[in-house]
Amino acid sequence: MATPILVEVEDKILELLGPLQKAEGGYLLTLRANDRDLDVLLEQGEVVQFPAIIVQWIGGPLDERGRSTGGSQRFGIILADANRRGAEAQRRGGGVVSEGPGTFQMAEDVHEKLRHQCLTAGSTWSWTGYEEVGSDRRMTVVLMTLEVDLQEALHCGFFSLEL
Repeated sequence: MATPILVEVEDKILELLGPLQKAEGGYLLTLRANDRDLDVLLEQGEVVQFPAIIVQWIGGPLDERGRSTGGSQRFGIILADANRRGAEAQRRGGGVVSEGPGTFQMAEDVHEKLRHQCLTAGSTWSWTGYEEVGSDRRMTVVLMTLEVDLQEALHCGFFSLEL
């Protein structure tokens, strides 16, 4: 079972990224939390429409019961885009709105939405390769990691639960 504080941080990140959803005037077709590896998610046949952002806790100090002990916790923000035009279009965008923004634009948008929040430890980018999606499509995946100092975030009102 997830620690309530970690769930609340995931939920807050999703809320801050909400305006990027197509239903709110953005471009995302999938914005959700995930507790499994992306490969497992796709192998199990879960529907992920692209472009997609998936948020999940990826590490930090826990006590013997699996609860957060405070300090910095790492969250992964997985950006994924698929485009039949290939890797360049997946990174840079397809050239038309219906083909998605590309992972470069997605990374810039995520950074813009989160940078002025109480996420004080900063964020870093790392890149993965390509993953097969179906028989004739590929996707580009970018993993952004975000370290959240829970004490600082609580102090400035980023979330409401006590540690």
